[in-house]
Amino acid sequence: MVIFGAGASYDSLARYPSESGAMMDWRPPLADQLFDARFGPYIQQFRQMHAVVPDLQNPAGGVETVLERFLSEAPTYPRRLNQLAAVRYYMQSMLLNCQRNWENYTRGVTNYKALLDRIDHRVKGVKILVSFNYDTLLEDALESTVGLKIDGMSRYLSSDYLVAKLHGSINWIHRIKGPAIELSGMETDIASRVIDKAPQLDVNPPIDLAPHFPLARWGNDAIIPALSVPVATKSVYECPPEQQQALLEVLPDVDRVLMIGWKAREKRLLESMAELMKKESAHHDSLEQRREGVRARHQAPGRLGASWNARALYSREKRIQPRNNES
Repeated sequence: MVIFGAGASYDSLARYPSESGAMMDWRPPLADQLFDARFGPYIQQFRQMHAVVPDLQNPAGGVETVLERFLSEAPTYPRRLNQLAAVRYYMQSMLLNCQRNWENYTRGVTNYKALLDRIDHRVKGVKILVSFNYDTLLEDALESTVGLKIDGMSRYLSSDYLVAKLHGSINWIHRIKGPAIELSGMETDIASRVIDKAPQLDVNPPIDLAPHFPLARWGNDAIIPALSVPVATKSVYECPPEQQQALLEVLPDVDRVLMIGWKAREKRLLESMAELMKKESAHHDSLEQRREGVRARHQAPGRLGASWNARALYSREKRIQPRNNES
């Protein structure tokens, strides 16, 4: 199993990156860089979050801690819901444009692709890929390196590569069921209307993959990005239940974990790993047999389905512990 954190995309350039230069402004940000001044044009677009930007640009304890505080304040101060909705739209818009410019700079050559080539060559059978990143650099690498084109939600679980994006993705969306949102004008105008009604929103739980990265309108529906606001404890997944269940089902047979650019602070995943990976399977199904079961369920008709440093390599017998010194 490979776990990708923000550092994987931050260090995705296959050659050693420059420390400065115009194109480095598009280097995928780490969590505490999400609201950097270099992203000013995207911050400007979402006025409803402007009041909290100073706290996010000078965060006491880190951006994730500040956002978690805002989230905890929402029940007694509903305006936080408007601000957090604006953060979702901002992150989708900023990260999408950041990725597009970064891909121009890298010419499409990334460490994701180099790693997948090595895995595909050396590892037979099922490969489990867990990502906490919102970008689609991993999906692009899967298509160009191993021929897996993810053009629908079911495709994440359709091959020997089982993919779970636990915090969502810039091309995932929720449709808004109500209240009615006027769909005229630019997408930023629609997003602003949705943000203004955040406390009243009735959001459709299923997640759809929108291949052209819409911001606020898809067909005849207003939408909101299906990505989680990064918080310190990160206990909530923004991920289809099919991916979550598939991950839980294969964890008991995982014998090696490669972590790249991940802080290992997501308590929920750490607890699942500690509970399931230390136990021998109650039955003798192989990982391959379990994968076939996952594929059969999630492909049922009508159901959605070169410079990196490995942070740690654990065997099942080793205890998984968070590390506090990783970025």
